[in-house]
Amino acid sequence: MRNLYHILHLTPNCTTTDVKREFRKLAHKYHPDRNAAPEAVVLFSQIMDAYSILSNDKLRAKYDALLNNNLASNSVKDMPKTDDFYKKYGTIAKFKYTNPNYVVPIRKHPNLLVLERIGFYFMLGISIYGVTYTFMQLNLATNKTEFEIALNGLVGALFFAGIFLYCWFYVMSLNKKK
Repeated sequence: MRNLYHILHLTPNCTTTDVKREFRKLAHKYHPDRNAAPEAVVLFSQIMDAYSILSNDKLRAKYDALLNNNLASNSVKDMPKTDDFYKKYGTIAKFKYTNPNYVVPIRKHPNLLVLERIGFYFMLGISIYGVTYTFMQLNLATNKTEFEIALNGLVGALFFAGIFLYCWFYVMSLNKKK
């Protein structure tokens, strides 16, 4: 039976305020959004479980009774020693990256998403402006040279718009695959 007090670094005679304070400190430290280590998810769920029991007075009383009965029934000689555990399994740090398929999800900051959206509309605006400007130049062209210059500008603007849209659709297809 795991000791919930040890998970929160507390003693059985601690107060509910102590439980809440230690929970906040450890949850802040091991929250998966803040800690990218694979074991942080497991530690965070253990911290949540310990807090849900130790913060509720009724559940805590039941847990304390169960813990006291369990400790009284087990003698010291029957309990496994931590040295034996470390000899057999090594340290926790050794198992830090045991799952090669584990990928930490990348979460973008909301401000970065806004900047990406602004960049998209800026580039779209430049593409539209380039195409409309060159169409206007085509209409105003009075001789063949001006017409050719405007036509080259239109080809360049359409090429830029095409490259931009191709890149945008490619990025959108990558986002949908995830």
